[in-house]
Amino acid sequence: MTDGPLGRRSTILVVDDSEVVLDVTRVALENAGHVVVTRARPEGTIAAILQEKPDLVLLDVNMPRMSGEMIASVLATAAPARETILLLHSSLSGELLKLKVLQTGAHGYIQKTGNVLDLVNQVGAWLKRPGTFPSEYEHDGDPAVPAADERERAARDGGERSHPSFSADGAVRRS
Repeated sequence: MTDGPLGRRSTILVVDDSEVVLDVTRVALENAGHVVVTRARPEGTIAAILQEKPDLVLLDVNMPRMSGEMIASVLATAAPARETILLLHSSLSGELLKLKVLQTGAHGYIQKTGNVLDLVNQVGAWLKRPGTFPSEYEHDGDPAVPAADERERAARDGGERSHPSFSADGAVRRS
């Protein structure tokens, strides 16, 4: 069983317009001990995240009507959503996903490779990162841990923007 905050099982929301991806991802993550909720349509996802406050959200990038990028962009500015790790989930190239993470304010990405063990391991790594909420993460020299939320850091530093980079696992690092 995977522990989330306060010793409970982690809740993961998977949003994807592919029923196959939803089913395979749900089964893999449930078998790893997570509580998994799936949504086949992007409509209503923002409200569901703000109301349910899952520990982690995997957002498909390419969905009809409302992309995962659009959802992540809206949630990046919503204070209640800061308790949720937002990850883009796509078969796009790592370089393109890195750009989309920077544009949207998502915390990082997990590339769709078809390897469910890799997916489970990456999700587990994200959930085990230090800090209670994603906005509190600091990298402290470890490139595998995401840095503090850029908006909060900019406010502390008088509005100066940091220069983000990425660790090998798709986490945003800001210097």
